Amino acid sequence: MKNRYIYTVDFDKIKNDKFHDECGVFGIINSQYAANSVRYALYSMQHRGQESAGIASAHLGRINLYKSSGLVNDIFSDRIIFDYLPGDTAIGHNRYVTFGGSKIENIQPFVEYIDDQWIAIAHNGHIINTPELRCALEITGVHFESSGDTEVILKLIANSPEHNIIDKITDALKKTIGAYSLVFLLKDMMIAVRDPHGFRPLSFARKGDEWSVASESCAFDVLKMEYIRPIEAGEMMIFRKGEKPLSLFPFDEPEQTSACVFEFIYFARPDSFVFGKQVDIIRRRLGEHLALEHPVNNADVVIPIPDSSNTAAVGYADRLSLRCEPGILRNHYIGRTFIEPLQVIREFAVRMKYSVVRN
Repeated sequence: MKNRYIYTVDFDKIKNDKFHDECGVFGIINSQYAANSVRYALYSMQHRGQESAGIASAHLGRINLYKSSGLVNDIFSDRIIFDYLPGDTAIGHNRYVTFGGSKIENIQPFVEYIDDQWIAIAHNGHIINTPELRCALEITGVHFESSGDTEVILKLIANSPEHNIIDKITDALKKTIGAYSLVFLLKDMMIAVRDPHGFRPLSFARKGDEWSVASESCAFDVLKMEYIRPIEAGEMMIFRKGEKPLSLFPFDEPEQTSACVFEFIYFARPDSFVFGKQVDIIRRRLGEHLALEHPVNNADVVIPIPDSSNTAAVGYADRLSLRCEPGILRNHYIGRTFIEPLQVIREFAVRMKYSVVRN
């Protein structure tokens, strides 16, 4: 099956000016239809990445992988794909386009053969000391297939002097500086990790003997799984079939955690829980606080710019006893506009996306 991708902008010749380290990750273990469940979970988190997606599944000691450029529903529209993704454990990834990294070889998950077993990784975050780590590994003869930071984590694990895979992962991550929420897939287990600062969200859920992890709880809702709690900053959770999850805190504790406020303001879905809080409630409170700090008492109406500001506008209007009206409509066939790599492209996309209710 061919990888489908089209590029209409030469990103190597233009200046990039955008935020670029948000993605969506998901994993599930002990599920009869693991890969298909990952597909629906990724579809529910499509807003977290619109460039590409991939799924890796574990079966009979092997890891099977399918990934491509495009939207989830397009990539996995052919049911025959899931015949090539057997097994009851799988992980998936939605990728958010990055400058210089819009290449097929950068699509996740990545797979590596380490100590007589296959391991796959899905990563949401940004390792800021990647150039130094990559250079040090290349000096020793390590070869890289991609240009991103996720493969660097895998190569660090593969070259760790530790003897078991848990210690290898811990040793590798201790060498990194930056933000990460990671899901690893092995032949008999799934491992989820958040960086000690807790910058990126990651939670886990359960349905019977099935366990899953996700960037946002909306992925659990579509599978009717019970949200349990966020994975804590610096926590590593190990999921094995027929066992309760094992929780470890293998990293030094930082002075403070630093959850990304962008998740609450804009990025996450309002029905999701991130960092243990429901996004809708936080946005309403932000709107209320904005009304206290910057009231406009002679206004006629409060109009949100859909969709992220909808509940913030309700909170603002309620605090000032104003009407909140849908004066701007959104074309739901246009994706997220901030995700585009250039301001000129974003402005054109916004003109297509929004229209004014003129009355």
